[in-house]
Amino acid sequence: MDVALLSLLVFISLGSVGQNFLFLIAIILIRAGAHRLLNARQQFGPEKEYGRSVITLNLFLKDTFTQGVLLLLVALPLTYFSMISLTSFGHEGWALVAALWIGFTFLHTRFYPTVIAPLFNQFSPLDDNQLQVEISQRAEKAGCHLQALQIMDGSKRSANGNARVEGLGGAKRVVLLDTLFDILEKSEIIAVIAHELGHIKQHHIAKYELLLALIRFTWVFTIGYFVLTGVAPAIALSILWLVSSLYMFFLTPWISALIRGYEHQADAFVVSNGDGKALLSALAKLNVQNLATLRSDPVYRFFFHSHPDYQEREAHILGTTPHATS
Repeated sequence: MDVALLSLLVFISLGSVGQNFLFLIAIILIRAGAHRLLNARQQFGPEKEYGRSVITLNLFLKDTFTQGVLLLLVALPLTYFSMISLTSFGHEGWALVAALWIGFTFLHTRFYPTVIAPLFNQFSPLDDNQLQVEISQRAEKAGCHLQALQIMDGSKRSANGNARVEGLGGAKRVVLLDTLFDILEKSEIIAVIAHELGHIKQHHIAKYELLLALIRFTWVFTIGYFVLTGVAPAIALSILWLVSSLYMFFLTPWISALIRGYEHQADAFVVSNGDGKALLSALAKLNVQNLATLRSDPVYRFFFHSHPDYQEREAHILGTTPHATS
């Protein structure tokens, strides 16, 4: 029997709940596949041409497979329980759907460093004991507890240098890409880590996640309860999910502005500890290494830049305290 016909017969035999479930999963996979194709074009096109991407085809395919498996592991139960909620409780079930989505977001942020990230990269502790001691002393002096400092093998995918804070609660850590050690001096590494400590000190991750949770709950419950009442669960969830991108587009400028504010606060934390000059030097080197612009278009920056450009950060750092120019 023709495979397509067999698939159609199976689809029909599953009944309405099964059809709705498969319909949603199909949309999720199609959209994820399209996004991955665009990502491949970017990594093997402009980024490869300008030496930013060093990822191999085998690694890209391995990442794609791993991401696909993770997507199914998350999408299948999340979609199933969303369907059950709407089928069992009607439009009142939208509150439960919103809670499910928000709960997943917090779980993802909490367990990403320990469960998901190691599937893609290798992490190792800092092997410079003297540098580790200096960082620990600075963190203690600033009253900022650093749970872990990890080096990630980012150089197998990209030549860019970066650092970030990951996780919530006990899983929170600072991650440095190994490429930073080819670009920056020790004092500059310390300044970059101090910037990440500023994010921890100000609880930026927790604040950001709470804001996104509020936005998502308001959006899902309001649109689902008041607009999509009476619409078939699969269609309603599909509309909500697809239109969310448009909704978030209009929120992007305000979220970007909030994150840029967080970056300035973290920079101010560095400057207050006397590392402003080293931070400026590190930012200048990273700006060159990552092929970033010194000053971007103000309209584009307002909408899409989550980080201030170099000139904006330089002006902010120099104007924060004399430590930056001492």
